[in-house]
Amino acid sequence: MAPKTGIVMLATPEIEAYARHTKAGWRDYAARHGYEFRSESRRLIPDMHINWSKIELVRRTLAAKEFDILLLVDADTIIVDPARRLESILAAYPDKSLLFCADTTRRAGAHFPLNMKGAAICRTTRPPNAGFILMRVGKFVAGFFDEWLALARGPMAHWADIHPRNQNVLWRGLFRRHRKKVGVLDKEVARCGVNETLDRIALDCDGAFVVHDKRLPLEAERARALLRYHRARSTLRSAASAPLRRGAVSAAAGQAGR
Repeated sequence: MAPKTGIVMLATPEIEAYARHTKAGWRDYAARHGYEFRSESRRLIPDMHINWSKIELVRRTLAAKEFDILLLVDADTIIVDPARRLESILAAYPDKSLLFCADTTRRAGAHFPLNMKGAAICRTTRPPNAGFILMRVGKFVAGFFDEWLALARGPMAHWADIHPRNQNVLWRGLFRRHRKKVGVLDKEVARCGVNETLDRIALDCDGAFVVHDKRLPLEAERARALLRYHRARSTLRSAASAPLRRGAVSAAAGQAGR
């Protein structure tokens, strides 16, 4: 029997202007591959920053024991290679139970950390980012998320409320201790929109499955144009079976601003 796969996203009403488009993209992707997509709009932990509600969303989904594979995505993630299955990504990391996207931007084939303090704490140039987390569901993963929230409510409560909040606790309390079972993706998730000038020059999106575009929440009035651009790139890629050109995604900034 094929594994049952779920995709979950936290998308509160405040970000609906762009999240309704990304939710539609993930819903279509899930339907194409026989997965189940769910979005949550509520604040699940009233006394903590909204970022912690997505950790609670995963905890509740895991507790229901409905899925064998689970993916958590942020609302500013856009699929650019819809033909790729989640199972194929997991297969490339056979010894890992948890796969995080990297808190980096890739330029000319190299990863550049977006948070140097995070890179130093994790002792890697590719520290994990919580915007895309792919999981082989099991006891380890459930325990990991329980511990994540427990640390945030207990000994690391101070860090849990300082940006980047859940990543602060992830970097300081979990990542290095569980490194054998926790992996960081390479090319599968491309981060863009952090430095638009550098993106135009050297952003590398070759091999990307998803683009994590930070311009969507920061510039809501341009979100629709950016989403149209990413969808167009996805369609062209599927038709030609070719990788995204280096720097192609960054060109959306200029087009969307017109």
